[in-house]
Amino acid sequence: MTRARWASAVVVGLVVLFGWTGAAWAGSGVASSVPTDGAVLASAPSAVELVFTGRPVAAASHVAVRDAAGRSLAVGEPRPSGDRSLVQTVRSAERGDVSVTYHVVLADGGEKIGTLWFSVGTGVRPARSSDQGGEAAAPLHEHGIDPLSAVLLLVNAVVVFVAVAMLVLRPRRGVEPPPAAAQQPEMSRR
Repeated sequence: MTRARWASAVVVGLVVLFGWTGAAWAGSGVASSVPTDGAVLASAPSAVELVFTGRPVAAASHVAVRDAAGRSLAVGEPRPSGDRSLVQTVRSAERGDVSVTYHVVLADGGEKIGTLWFSVGTGVRPARSSDQGGEAAAPLHEHGIDPLSAVLLLVNAVVVFVAVAMLVLRPRRGVEPPPAAAQQPEMSRR
């Protein structure tokens, strides 16, 4: 195989790999919620259910439910309900807007992060603004970049790149027949 073919194969492989993982990452999302985003409720629900198009991993997911004052209404951790939904039990909310902020890890490796709102006892759709507690819920769960892991990943990527480059770009050696053994006179033993 020529160097050009090897390089083409590597490029195609990388495109397929990153294209496939990108499709898996974007393939699952929030299908619905109970209560729905923007719902106007007469009384507070006892739980919030988030339904996904992919299978959520409850142990790696976080759901924050907050009232208009930013107080947490969540009771315990989210639990799975069926194959594609998470349920977060909540305390009864006072009259006002409620925000549900979620960071859900899906079994296919994707993550879904978002916020939805509903109102309780107001008779009007919730206002989606920072003064209604929406931003207060958002920083509840954030990830920073671990510098050590980032450096190790970079070093690994460089090592793999160099190894592949060495394999692809190394000079090709033809198969040479072994040299004929030269006849050497036997030495007499004394």
